[in-house]
Amino acid sequence: MAEKLRLVQGGRFYHAMGVFDKADGAHFLLGKYREHYGEQPVVAIALGDSPNDQQMLESADIPVVIRGVHSDDVQLPSAKHAMRSLKPGPDGWNECVLNLLFEYGY
Repeated sequence: MAEKLRLVQGGRFYHAMGVFDKADGAHFLLGKYREHYGEQPVVAIALGDSPNDQQMLESADIPVVIRGVHSDDVQLPSAKHAMRSLKPGPDGWNECVLNLLFEYGY
């Protein structure tokens, strides 16, 4: 039975995913923001820690890889200039978000 499912490794579990993934959800949401804000620039920042975040990170303007058990398996093109956290989990998320807010003047 071919259900077009694929098995993708996450931070703790494997995920059975269909034809849509996190990148598709991010594209949809970004499109809604662009509709709402019109000509104003919208910057997409994506945070992830494992291979199931790969495509979402590749599609973001600013990819952020959070240290985790499988974060070394996330390999982005060098042109993406991914930010990588020093700390794992929520502490790494906080570290990177605060750095980005500071960098962008918030």
